[in-house]
Formats: sequence, C-alpha cells, structure tokens
Amino acid sequence: MRLLGSSEIAFSLLESQQLLGTEQQKYKLCDLYGNNPLIIKIITHTIVELFNSDVEKFLAQNTLLVSNKIHSLLEQQLNFLSTLEKQIMYTVATHQQPVTINYLINKLPHISISHLFQAIKNLYSRCLIEKTAGKYTLQPLIIEYVQNNFHQNLDPFMNF
Repeated sequence: MRLLGSSEIAFSLLESQQLLGTEQQKYKLCDLYGNNPLIIKIITHTIVELFNSDVEKFLAQNTLLVSNKIHSLLEQQLNFLSTLEKQIMYTVATHQQPVTINYLINKLPHISISHLFQAIKNLYSRCLIEKTAGKYTLQPLIIEYVQNNFHQNLDPFMNF
C-alpha cells in the first residue's frame, strides 16, 4: 500500500501557521514539497523567518529550499540505496521529464533487465519514484537532492 501526501493536510498546515499568500500559492508550495507534512512544517518555519510569512516572496525565489533538516531526512532515506537504484534515480532526475522503462533500459544497457525491474519496483514501493501514465518521475525536492548529491558517487562508466 502506497502512502502519499495529502494536499488538504499540507494546505491546512500552512493555514495553521497563518502564512500570507493566495490559496493557489499555498497549494503550489505544497506540491513542490510533495505534500509531505514534515517537510511542509520545516519549510513553513523558514518562510516565517526569512520571508516574513510571505509565500509569494518565497516562491518568487524559484528554488527549492533543502535546509539542513530536510537534507538530513533525505540522506537517511537515500544513502542506503544500491548503486543501481541511485543510477536509476539520477537518470530520472537529470532527464527533466518523465521516463519510460525503455528509456531506462537504453540508458543503463550494462544492467540486466531483471535487476533493473527489481530496482524500479523497490524505488516505487518506497515512494521514491512516482509513476504516471506508465512513466516514472521524482518529486521536485528529490530531483534537487539527487542532482546535487548523487553524481559524485556513481559508477564513472555509467552511460549518461
């Protein structure tokens, strides 16, 4: 069973902190952080402290904030992935749009298809990748983390 973030719960967390901004801006903020209540709570404190509670000013920065707390949470989840799982996540994160299984097979030709399928299944079951219309993608926050942290640790012979 997959447990996904709820936009209603994330939105109500923002509302409880009395952040300034339109409903649309608040829902956009929730979507950027995958409607994850813990991450929303961390980001809310940052918006209050750095942007005087103004969601619009934060969104105008056009960046994802990966604070030390968020970085630590992501590190706990992602550092124990296998090299193959990291390669898959990095490939998806750097493609800039959802990818198909065939795309991953072509980008990772040195990996057996059965191992690739098992790794995708593992990532999906841990909610680290998302599937929409038969294509795989990552949440924006995870893309940011993966792009900044995985490239140094991957097999130098990997075909990008």
